[in-house]
Amino acid sequence: MSVRSNYLTALTLHVFAVLAYALVPAFPLVLKGWYFPGFILLALAGLWISFAFACPACGLSVAWRKIPFNGKTLYGHVPWPPRRCSGCDEPFKD
Repeated sequence: MSVRSNYLTALTLHVFAVLAYALVPAFPLVLKGWYFPGFILLALAGLWISFAFACPACGLSVAWRKIPFNGKTLYGHVPWPPRRCSGCDEPFKD
């Protein structure tokens, strides 16, 4: 599998984990005072996912993307990665 596919798999699993953590009523009952710090840990895991997967050619993060806006080009991290690297323009194999 390619870097893009691995990133999308990890991101999907992370979204399911956050939803389960927020919607399952047993978590606040069992964790009590540790419920909010656990949510912070899940958020940090999401940040790690966005930086951990990198382009094999140039090493730029897969989530880093050029964003055209009002005639200008902005750069930033977005959850959905492009099909080509924003740094070296190499295609990510699917």
